[in-house]
Amino acid sequence: MDLRAKNMDVKGKIIVVSNRNVDKNRHDEGLFGDDLNPKGSEQLNIALAQRETDPQSASNWQLELLSNPANPSYRKPKLFETFKAVMRQIEQDRADGAKPVNWLVFTHGFNQSLDKNLRKCEELASYGVNVITFSWPSNPGPQEFWLKHKEYQRAVKNAKRSVVAFERFLEFFSTYVNQFQSAHCEVNLNFIVHSLGNFLVEEFVKSSTYDNEFKVFSNVILHQGDADSYQHELWVAKIVNDARVYITINDKDYVLAGSDVVNPNRLGNSSDNCVMQQAKYFDFTDGEGVGVSHRPWFTPGKSNPAVGEFFTKVLNGHRGEHADGWQYVPAKNYYELG
Repeated sequence: MDLRAKNMDVKGKIIVVSNRNVDKNRHDEGLFGDDLNPKGSEQLNIALAQRETDPQSASNWQLELLSNPANPSYRKPKLFETFKAVMRQIEQDRADGAKPVNWLVFTHGFNQSLDKNLRKCEELASYGVNVITFSWPSNPGPQEFWLKHKEYQRAVKNAKRSVVAFERFLEFFSTYVNQFQSAHCEVNLNFIVHSLGNFLVEEFVKSSTYDNEFKVFSNVILHQGDADSYQHELWVAKIVNDARVYITINDKDYVLAGSDVVNPNRLGNSSDNCVMQQAKYFDFTDGEGVGVSHRPWFTPGKSNPAVGEFFTKVLNGHRGEHADGWQYVPAKNYYELG
């Protein structure tokens, strides 16, 4: 496979693959909106994002749209070229004698504008990884806080409508990575999905089109899942055949407590339902600095060394159960903070 093609600089940038609507005249966080792509919810566009460096700028981000929103197609050349650039960067790092930076695929949850999505990508990147995000329209409005239940219901529908786009993204990504690895050395890729994004992943894995796309990842982290805890093993079992699976839990998660009002017990706050032997459950409840956090990778990960080490390991393709400060509780089938 020829990696000497047109040079595309992806180093230090966030790669955004999205089925959101596009405003091609914007070059900031307004490039992708909060609605589904009007050309079809399965259609993908791709952009490179980095922090705005101009102190006079009113925006937070600079975005470069690589695809052509007037002619959407998931097998578009720019998608191919971008994934090729990722692999080229890995090879270049090795050729230079540098340790390659691992790549992480991230799918966000409810109520995320592109700006919020990119900020979470930055948080994850602080663990020493480059980030590719699949960004779906999870912030469809209405925005008034007293109407959040209505917006949540709309976001759930958008998650279902985004399954085909997510499938196409992972199918193309996994196909290219497999081709690359057959001709070159192994690469370390990992996947994390947050909150309501777990419902999107569940719908994808349960669909008849699922074809072991997660096999390209070393670790799959189901982070604070806003998906049903009951019978989660039925769909998670399909993933554990492909990759190591880590499920994070905080019984006091304040966001999932709100979701519990309209849903059954959620995967990310149900430490009494760790029923799978093949998956690894990590219970953050009552850990120092964790509190009611919905994002243990963020503030708790910086203040609690055991939490930080767990995320450093799993986001970089290592085994989370080898992190210091955790102990396995056989009666509960989870790891807890010591």
